[in-house]
Amino acid sequence: MIDRGRIAQLWGGPEDGETLWVPPGDLPRLVGVHRTYAGVLVPIRGRGVLERNLEHVCVYEHVTPQLFRAWCAVLGRDDSHWEQVSPEEPLYVHRDLATRWLTQEQK
Repeated sequence: MIDRGRIAQLWGGPEDGETLWVPPGDLPRLVGVHRTYAGVLVPIRGRGVLERNLEHVCVYEHVTPQLFRAWCAVLGRDDSHWEQVSPEEPLYVHRDLATRWLTQEQK
């Protein structure tokens, strides 16, 4: 079977609920997105761009078990159903939320 990439689901931030194509291979830790003047959502590549806080680029972080547990802790929910979701699932949460959840978990 040829890996042609997959569609990632974006949670939170300005692009909440949108989907985005990610290239074949391992899922990237960060996915950047930009909406063109025509309204088309396009992926942004390049670690240098993703590591900076550029106003026109929304950065989303891959939902890992650690991030999911932090999210559940913030919500006060049991995270036991993570077992039902594969770590290879292309789910991404807005970086600001991911940072906030992980920081709160460490307190």
